[in-house]
Amino acid sequence: KELDGQSGESRGVGAGWPLVQKELLGTKFQDNGIHFPTNSIGSREEPWLKLIREGSLPCPDVLEEPGSYQIGVEWEQLLADTINKGGSKHWYGYYQYGVILAYTGKMKLAEDAFDQSIRCAVNPWALRCKAVLRDFEGDDIKAAELLVEAVDMLPEPHIAKEALQALHKAGKSQEVIDLYNKLPKSVQELERLKVMLIEALLDVGDAAGAKHMLNGKIELTDVREGEVKLTDLWFRMTAMIKARENGKKMDEALLEQVKKECTPPAHLDFRMH
Repeated sequence: KELDGQSGESRGVGAGWPLVQKELLGTKFQDNGIHFPTNSIGSREEPWLKLIREGSLPCPDVLEEPGSYQIGVEWEQLLADTINKGGSKHWYGYYQYGVILAYTGKMKLAEDAFDQSIRCAVNPWALRCKAVLRDFEGDDIKAAELLVEAVDMLPEPHIAKEALQALHKAGKSQEVIDLYNKLPKSVQELERLKVMLIEALLDVGDAAGAKHMLNGKIELTDVREGEVKLTDLWFRMTAMIKARENGKKMDEALLEQVKKECTPPAHLDFRMH
């Protein structure tokens, strides 16, 4: 709360994060007379306050999504110190430390921290972060392997999407299909993941499987006018089927012919006309 200097009346209540920062920075924190009550602390702030006060970052279950993150030299120093002293020497402490290091561009040290996190307890979050670093270094195959390992542990939508994208980038179309088929039904129903499956089916020559998917119910809620992804896949699928029916090899000439002569279904067509 902030007090009016004349009447002593409450003028406002400070939020939880400034209280955490005040505890971290001590006298360096400029509060301008604002009081931050402890009841402003929620579940996202509480672990960090515990780290400051008790020298130990609470360690959640490996499948629990991290609730919040911190950056900055003070947090980096505090986490390093409490890891060395044992209070935060667990998978979550190393994971959060790695995130801070990566944010400041210390990629090698960050990867070492993620490796330590995984050694403490294999977890999807550090695996994902290692995958991001491997992708940054141009190692598409290793990035894909790490994300597949992460999604095997926790098949939630965001990690699943990243894993499928990484496999596609690495040129592993059959692995895209295999991973998609292992996902929970609720995740398989996500439309963007269906699109990635269709593309992979075409990559491996399964035009019939792609046709079944494209002719089925597929509704992209985030599609924008002018997007051609679905129509491009439909044209490619149609050209593959025509080539097979005529005993020919599909080529660019046939694909261009299909684009001129064939009309995609309306539910797939978002092109600007």
